[in-house]
Amino acid sequence: MIKLKFPKFMPILKDRFYELIKGSRTSQYIETGCYRGEVVDCVINHYDIIHSIELSDKWYKYNVEKFVNYPKVFIHLGDSKKVLPELLSGINEPVTIYLDAHYSGGSTAFGEEETPLLFELEFLNNRPYDDIIIIDDVRLLGKKGTCGISDKHPVYPSMSFNWENITTDSIFSLVKPGYKIYDNHNNDFSFGAADQLILAKPEKTLVILIGNARGGEDTWHSMYKNLLDQYDADLALCFGELEEKTSSLYERAKYVWEIPEYENWREFYDNNFNSDWDTFLSKHKYNGASLMGGVDDFHGSGAIIFAFRHFLLKNKIDYINQYDRIILTRSDFYYIDKHPILPLGKLYAVEGEGYGGVSDRHFIFDSSMSKDVLGILDFLCNESNYGILNKHEENTINPEKALLIFFEYNKIIEKLEYCKRVQFTVAIKDDLTRWQKPSNFIPGFKNIKYKYISEFDSAFKNYFKKNGYFSKYLFHYIAHILLKIYIRIIRLFKK
Repeated sequence: MIKLKFPKFMPILKDRFYELIKGSRTSQYIETGCYRGEVVDCVINHYDIIHSIELSDKWYKYNVEKFVNYPKVFIHLGDSKKVLPELLSGINEPVTIYLDAHYSGGSTAFGEEETPLLFELEFLNNRPYDDIIIIDDVRLLGKKGTCGISDKHPVYPSMSFNWENITTDSIFSLVKPGYKIYDNHNNDFSFGAADQLILAKPEKTLVILIGNARGGEDTWHSMYKNLLDQYDADLALCFGELEEKTSSLYERAKYVWEIPEYENWREFYDNNFNSDWDTFLSKHKYNGASLMGGVDDFHGSGAIIFAFRHFLLKNKIDYINQYDRIILTRSDFYYIDKHPILPLGKLYAVEGEGYGGVSDRHFIFDSSMSKDVLGILDFLCNESNYGILNKHEENTINPEKALLIFFEYNKIIEKLEYCKRVQFTVAIKDDLTRWQKPSNFIPGFKNIKYKYISEFDSAFKNYFKKNGYFSKYLFHYIAHILLKIYIRIIRLFKK
């Protein structure tokens, strides 16, 4: 007979685990088997909502009373085989679930079987959401014997167990496709726990750079380090056709998708839409809005940035759908810090530079949202939508406002959130641009100028707030401020 002791546990997953799966903590935590509520005590400050299922009437009442003053903790009475499906039927998002519902001797309850673990896994296997699953007590798998601490121990008395039919093979057969199994045998992935398997699906991310290669090698290497490597992402270049492809971007890219560099982008629109496509857009040809930028002789790049989105949606959606998360961004962002890993289920835009709408420069979204994010030209060039668009004051719709109207129309605005800026737009000497000309050197940055002061300041303020002022970029920022003061003084004297 095998005699095993119960180890101490603390099922709080470390940040290292989330970095490994390229995901974030779920907002909800569920456990099967509450007992004395010790697991809830551990995780209560780490999740927005916590559910615990308890079969014993005694321990159910105990925990209801114990957590009566915690409105985010819900204790459920019953067998997890019945309660878990009912509970999850009303939760339409991934959860972290701790499977610990089994007979533990003493006053704990014995259900239809010693442990419902295989049933729980089979049910979770059919969920349409990618839950994080923690299986406790893996030391018992495939074994029969006694466990516990002692006959008289008040919490974990000695008891006989039989888990011979609960094996690693039976568990592995119920793991969802795409999932990986992480053995927490020496506390790698959670605090204080060495008796768990963790099942999770690593999220696949595709970073798509649109436009053309701008910013230079230093800028691109900041992107590799702080965005691509952070997400363990693949890279796609959706660029205008170029003969020169010697930059590291082309070496790093998994996909290179090219679109003709039209001298007049009217040609692209004529090829893709009916002849009256500019009925609405023609009202916004003036320089300030730049909604038609790139068409005829109108200023800016509004028509071009939307053309790239249309090209991706119509020609590359099969590639996009192979990924969980899409990051649609540009090549001329310099990153001074690691990009936050953002959970699936939302549409994220980077903060700032909204100009009355939503900044078009950086989006993070689920691949399932592609039509609602990329399909703006189908909306703008559809005559049946002109009534919606014309409700807005004439000559006020720029690309950012057009995106906002589109997101409101398709209701994806309800999923829109803003992420902290860790990057700012830059340029080097040979970069071509249709819009903002760079004029601000960055002290300490070789041959790089920033384009937008609000982006620059916001990124550095976020960096110092996170890392402290006495950190890597303090000299650069102080020198930047002194340079601005000097320029203002010179301008005053010139007046």
